[in-house]
Amino acid sequence: MKRIAMVMGGVALLGSLVAPVWAAKEDPMEKAVNARQGYMKMNAFNMGILAGMAKGEAPYDAAMAGVAAKNLQLASMMKNKAMWPPGTSNDNQQLKTDALPAIWAEGSEIGAKAKAFGEAATELAAVVDQGVEQMKPKFAALGKACKGCHEDYRAKKK
Repeated sequence: MKRIAMVMGGVALLGSLVAPVWAAKEDPMEKAVNARQGYMKMNAFNMGILAGMAKGEAPYDAAMAGVAAKNLQLASMMKNKAMWPPGTSNDNQQLKTDALPAIWAEGSEIGAKAKAFGEAATELAAVVDQGVEQMKPKFAALGKACKGCHEDYRAKKK
């Protein structure tokens, strides 16, 4: 029993010494890509809630729609430039991302597209509590804003 406790203590000590080294070696570019992918997944989750209601696949729930729309509006207000450092596009073979290098190219319209997303999210949040029929056109405009960015700045799925 004492021997098992010593072995377990040694393993714990080794883990406590090695873990900070592994954490310190985490690539900051990979962290940025992971953060923005999380951001996109959160947006997709909220869009999915609204899409189900807009398509009639889920009953309209004004409270739930309001939360999802507000989440998207707040997400659009994030200052997330740190998630988009140069060199984190899909031409960096060490990163798993669909972001195209065009995002960082001179003349990129990424800022205008992000602004369009924010405006559409704000307009949706303003009407979502008025019912599904009022929500649908604003939701479609938000989807168009998302699609516009993805068409220009995300690699096509294979």
